[in-house]
Amino acid sequence: MLELILIRHAQSEANLKQEIGGQQNHVSLTPTGREQAQKLAFRLLCEERIFDGIYTSPAVRAYDTARTVAGTLAYTKELIFAPELLERSQGDAERKRIEDVYTPETRAVIDEDPWNFRFPNGESMADVEKRVIAYIDREFIRPGKEGRYALFSHGNAIRTFLHHVLQFPAHLYWKIKLNNTGISTFTYDGEEFHLHTYNDCAHLLSARSPDK
Repeated sequence: MLELILIRHAQSEANLKQEIGGQQNHVSLTPTGREQAQKLAFRLLCEERIFDGIYTSPAVRAYDTARTVAGTLAYTKELIFAPELLERSQGDAERKRIEDVYTPETRAVIDEDPWNFRFPNGESMADVEKRVIAYIDREFIRPGKEGRYALFSHGNAIRTFLHHVLQFPAHLYWKIKLNNTGISTFTYDGEEFHLHTYNDCAHLLSARSPDK
């Protein structure tokens, strides 16, 4: 069986500042984000998760989350960098405060065609879905491919994969919550993907940690 575990990165500085991160790939984790990554890693260790491969967006916030998990699990293979797993590029809107960008006027324009809207020099959700699905199909959908793989990515990138699997109305994507370090699990039966869990972040609710 093929199992894909898609995990959103831990809290970044852009998340904390309520800024649009997009493909500002140098943005690092906050102290809270590093703690979240450790809690995620400890949970996966306690659950005895063994990964046949760990893939990560090259953005620092995703890579640092992935390497925290890999270190805790004593994962000895090289992490695989996949630019296709990067966050949606928001173009000229990046590094600006969310509340300053998503004004009522801008939201009205987005609502006309939310899946295909893009900021200048940015990507639409349709663009992101195309690259994410093309990569997953190329990397994983081939005869004899089995195992459990972790993919460390970003909120909008993971939402596009969820849309591909469930085919929900595209205008609802912004209502789908995905927390930092949220775990979403999919399996492939040889014909199609199935969703098992989405945005599982129970590890953030627990007081347990590697030091306790």
